[in-house]
Amino acid sequence: SLQLVRTFSEATPEPIVPRNIFSPMLNLLADVEPEELARQLTFIEFQLYSPIKPYELLNQAWCKPKLRHRAQNVLKSIDHFNRVSMWIGWTIVCQNKVKQRTKVLIKVIRLAQCLKQLRNFNSLMAVVACLECSSIGRLAFTWALLPETYQEIYQDVKKVMATEGAFKTYREAIKTRSGACIPYLGVHLTDLVFIDENPATVVHKNRELINFNKCKLIHTTIFGLQQLQQTPYNIQPVHQIIQILKNLPLHDETEIYQRSLLRE
Repeated sequence: SLQLVRTFSEATPEPIVPRNIFSPMLNLLADVEPEELARQLTFIEFQLYSPIKPYELLNQAWCKPKLRHRAQNVLKSIDHFNRVSMWIGWTIVCQNKVKQRTKVLIKVIRLAQCLKQLRNFNSLMAVVACLECSSIGRLAFTWALLPETYQEIYQDVKKVMATEGAFKTYREAIKTRSGACIPYLGVHLTDLVFIDENPATVVHKNRELINFNKCKLIHTTIFGLQQLQQTPYNIQPVHQIIQILKNLPLHDETEIYQRSLLRE
């Protein structure tokens, strides 16, 4: 049987592998370079994003108990988003000393910067959402020790995912992209929810007609997401890092907040 093989015009970047890659104690944020961690997150994220089928995005299937079975790939992507976000938050609040927390915060901001460069907006939003949540945002002493350079980098990446104007900056970045890109799925799922709230039919001259404007909006949104599935990333997976990222524990927000209160 014929097998399709992806070919790239450029050589695959050599992975930046830490010396202790085979250690069972491998700590991703401490041991792996942010650039490589961003690549591996992007590799997984594209694996989760590319199989999403159009029917998964119809009728709000991902948030309706009776229809969730139709949206398995969307739900896997949402679950991974939550796990990444909670893992980062948990790692920060688990550091006993303020200098250790700031050190981790610097790594996370560098990770966000690399994710932005890779145009992996879904993982980027997972990081920003974590740093903006109350559990991490309230760590005043930790943020106070953050060097100005990293404060500026963080403001820059945060700006891309700002909610102002219905994510205007992010939407512009998606529109003007070049190369592989992973959208922040949450924005587009919200768009589809708003579109779905419109009636399926409209009355015109006492006749009930199909609401073609609604159909067109749904098509435009889903087609846009499909287009982004066509361009893969040229990334070499690192098995040890991938395995950890695919099996992150799902921490509870309350648990993270309680630990945050103990720290500062």
